Amino acid sequence: MEKTIETIFSSSVQSPILIIGYLDYDLVCSFLKIGRNDFFYLKSGELKIEKIRELIHWIQLKPAVDATKLVYIDDSDELTIEASNALLKTLEEPPNYIKIVLVTKNEKKILPTIISRCQKYRVPVSDVLLSTAENLSPAKLSQISYVERFKEINLLLEQEDFTQDKIDQVLVSWQAHFREKMLQGENTIGILEKITVTRDLLLTNISVKLLLENLVINF
Repeated sequence: MEKTIETIFSSSVQSPILIIGYLDYDLVCSFLKIGRNDFFYLKSGELKIEKIRELIHWIQLKPAVDATKLVYIDDSDELTIEASNALLKTLEEPPNYIKIVLVTKNEKKILPTIISRCQKYRVPVSDVLLSTAENLSPAKLSQISYVERFKEINLLLEQEDFTQDKIDQVLVSWQAHFREKMLQGENTIGILEKITVTRDLLLTNISVKLLLENLVINF
């Protein structure tokens, strides 16, 4: 995912960017060195004319701290027609300190006038899942704080097409990791038993988020 972001934002093109798929806004902020004061995030349920007017006013203000400001509009296919039309002029002539990113999983629902003003990039779901799998490796999780581990769990669960079967695949990969450790002489029987219990509990009504968070504390 980091390489994808570098490819997109290393370009000198000022045009707004339309992502078809998914892009992690935290990684974008990190790459562009943008803090929360210079970041404006909109998502489903907020994509109406009133919020877009607020956004346009914010865009006209110079950066508070950083050299660049970032606008990230998630679920941009849910922009109302009125909101889309209000945004057109800003998309056509954005200030040179602004980066505007629109993200959608359904390009066909976006007005052609919006699309024509953007530089399009496709970020396949497979790229996202690969990045997620790497971030969720037991070796990596064991080196970060509990808060950061929980954040990775949230990113996993927020993926639109991340089904219970795919969560089970992650658990299977964790089992393989700790079995390999056991064969190398480490005592991993306890964590292997916890993973087995977690897989069984996935079939119940217990919160998947709670199950995974309780599990990764042991890594």
